[in-house]
Amino acid sequence: MKVRTIIQIAVFTIVGFILLFWLKWTTIGLIVLGLSAVMLSGCLFIPGFSGRFEKFTQFLIEKVSLVLSWLLLTPIYYLIFTPIRIVNTIKKQDPMHRQFPIKEESCWTPVQENGTSDSYRKQF
Repeated sequence: MKVRTIIQIAVFTIVGFILLFWLKWTTIGLIVLGLSAVMLSGCLFIPGFSGRFEKFTQFLIEKVSLVLSWLLLTPIYYLIFTPIRIVNTIKKQDPMHRQFPIKEESCWTPVQENGTSDSYRKQF
């Protein structure tokens, strides 16, 4: 067994015990401990299991992130940002002050000058 695999199994086990006993997250703690046991037994008895297990986890992570992106971020975009844009359009408000052609000779927003260095510490 490679040192990297041993470290991964140890980290899986430690994280599983932390989730299970310290944070009292029984389900996810048991899942992580189960993955640790599968990885340990697979690496001990099946040659090349570590590489295949890592490819499987990368595949799983890729698919889960794709599903989460489409199931969470898309509705949030349409449920939050679209109504805000519609309301701003109805009220004829433009927080970015976009207009074309501009009436001023420059697009810079004038700022009050403050001679102290405190204004540079908390800019927003």
